[in-house]
This record gives sequence, C-alpha cells and structure tokens, in this order.
Amino acid sequence: MTDDDPIAAFYTRFPYPWREPADEEGRFQWILPGCLPAIAHHVYGGVLPQGRPLRILVAGGGTGDAVVGLGGWLRRLGLEGQIDYLDLSERSCAIARKRAAALGLDTVRFEVGAIETLAARAGGIYDYIDLCGVLNHVPDPATALAALSHALAPGGGIGVMAYGGLGRSGVYEAQAALGMLGVDAGRPDGIALARAFVQGLPGTNWLLRNPSFANVAGADDMELADVLLNPRDRAFSTDDLDDLMQGAGLAIRSFAPRFLYDPARALREPALRTAAAALDRRARWRLAELIQGSCNKHVLYAVKPGGDAPDTPDADPAERLLDDPRTLLVPAGIHPPSLATSLKAEPEARRGVRIQVGSRSMSVGLVASDLDLAILSAIDGPTRIGTVLGRRDVDPGTAMAALRALQRRLTDLGALYVMAG
Repeated sequence: MTDDDPIAAFYTRFPYPWREPADEEGRFQWILPGCLPAIAHHVYGGVLPQGRPLRILVAGGGTGDAVVGLGGWLRRLGLEGQIDYLDLSERSCAIARKRAAALGLDTVRFEVGAIETLAARAGGIYDYIDLCGVLNHVPDPATALAALSHALAPGGGIGVMAYGGLGRSGVYEAQAALGMLGVDAGRPDGIALARAFVQGLPGTNWLLRNPSFANVAGADDMELADVLLNPRDRAFSTDDLDDLMQGAGLAIRSFAPRFLYDPARALREPALRTAAAALDRRARWRLAELIQGSCNKHVLYAVKPGGDAPDTPDADPAERLLDDPRTLLVPAGIHPPSLATSLKAEPEARRGVRIQVGSRSMSVGLVASDLDLAILSAIDGPTRIGTVLGRRDVDPGTAMAALRALQRRLTDLGALYVMAG
C-alpha cells in the first residue's frame, strides 16, 4: 500500500470497530482468530513454543481487539510474550494504544505502516500472526500474504478472518447502487445518505433479507461505513483462501469453528453423507460453505512448514495430549458447570448449547450423557485433565473415552481447546 491508499484515509476517518479505551478485555478474549488457546490448539497442536517469550504480530490491528485479547491471555496464563501491532491508520493506532495502556499491557509495540513493508525486513520472526479482517481490503492479497509468510517463523502460524461471499448477499449490490448514486466515504454527507438509502429499501432487497445485515441502518457510523462505503472490499470462498495460503507457502490446519465446515452435519440422507465423506477436505469445506449459504466471515488457521506439531490434515494433533493428566482443557465462551446444570434439566434428545459464531448466536444440539455432564461440571475455567478425571467414580477407561468424545464435540463447536499444562 502507498501513503495515498484510500484504505488508509478511510480508516483514519472511520476507525473500525469503534472502541473506548475502558472497554473490558474479557469481551474480546474469545474473538477468533486471536484467541490464544485456539491458536495453541490449531496451530501448535496444543504445545506453544517453549523457553522464550512468544513473538506475536497483529497485522492490520485496527482499534486493538486482538491486542487486548491476546495480551489478556498472555497475562491470564502467565506467559511471556511480545506483541507487535501494525496498521495503516494513525487514528486506529492511537485508540489501540490507549486501550493497551488502560489495561496495563506494556509488552506491545505500536507501528503505523503497511503489511507489505514486512517483505523487506528480517524474516522468520513471529510465532503467530493475527490477520483479522485485512485480506478483504489490501490491494493484492497474494502480495500481503507473501510478506506475512516471510515474517513468520518455521512452524509458526497465521490466524485469518476474511469475508465470505455467500453470507454477504446484498452487501456488494448495495455498494454498487450507492456508487452509481455518487455516494462514497469521502462525501461529508456520505453516512447520512447511505443510511437514508438503506432505510428506503424495499423489503425484497437482499441486504434487508440477509440476517447479518438486516439492521445495518441502525448501526453506528463506523459499522455503516465499513459495510457500505469501504473503498476496497472483497470476499472469498474457501477455495479462494486455500489457493492464497498455498501460494504463500502456508497450509490450512483448520477452519473454525470446525462444525461449520463439515457438510455431513447438514446431510441426513445416508447416500449423500457417504458421497460427502468421499471428498477431500478442500472439497468438503467448499461443499459445507455452499450448503450453509450464510457464512459471512471465514476464520482459519494456517501453518508454515517446519514445526513440531504432526501435519495430519484430517486429524487433530492436540488430541495426543489427552493422555497426560497435566494437560489443560480450556473452555471458550461457555461455563461448563453452568452448561451441565442447564442440560441436566432437559431430556437427552433436546439437549443443546448456544454458541456465538461471529455476530451470530446459534443453538446446536449436544448429545450429552450423565457422565458427560459430570465431566462438564468439573471443567471450571482452564482445568487439568487429571483434576477432571480424578473426580469420576467410574472406570478410568470409560471416563477417558467419554472425555475424548466430549472434547472433540466441543472443540468442533469452538467451545473447548486443549493446551499442554
């Protein structure tokens, strides 16, 4: 990007998302991809680099959600780490800097600049790079990813959130219509005109029929501008993202949460499930995206070759840690004891869990036996497996088998991660 890139001017005028320095860090600790337990699980097979501080880059850091979330996790888990922040917008950087200061996060270095400049710097620096909502707006995603891959240490990983095309039905049509009307972010009255435009749309318009954007007319100015007036906005399919990662020398370890990218969950006919199971994982990701039709944001974790975690595309390397009683089970966005209490009050056939996927709240069925409920009750925050199993008055082999199955179901939902103790 150059100094006169329109994206820099846009996010200087409309820093996104709008945050106040006093915002509570707990609000952002589960935002993907920048959730440290999820990074440990998906990138490192549950075992973070040892013997030195973690080296993290938040690329396109905006107003600081990932800095706040990752910094909070380092502190909560008692880990040392250095976080570098990089963003084009002076104003966004100032907000992020104030938020970090308000929370006492003193291991963050802030820089205003373009991602592409990383290509000219020393390589192999970072253990993890957070790239949330950035590929949508860079001039050339392949060039940006090449620079980031250069900066990533062998075995390191990148967490990406990028817009999904199918789930943004109506957005690009509305952007095109506003462009035809001469409404853009540079106009002093651009926000007012965009809001009036949406308020006047007929009920048949796809933007209003899209649950993710139906209430955009009532959004704050920053949100409305980012959706409708962004001067560079593109979306990706799972195939697009896989191509980009491969082109940068990176391999996708997982999309997240995993259940959204498993087409079998939406196929009840056995013949269709068998056909889906015969596809390779790239095709399964795309099929799930096509079936779901509502994914407006993709989250993925990709790795650079050279790490210690086994590269087993259709397996979860973190599961190898479950035999170690010191291993931590880290719940994400749920309180397992409270969940167990609510599930116990329901018949088994009606048991489910409500999870947050981006801006969407989803209710998902969760088959849970009485033993599963007892295991859930023992996971009160990050909890060692030895502690969980030590409370079970059942055969150890039976308890471990139940724990493994429950962990897999909850990890698929993005609700539980495995970390070395």
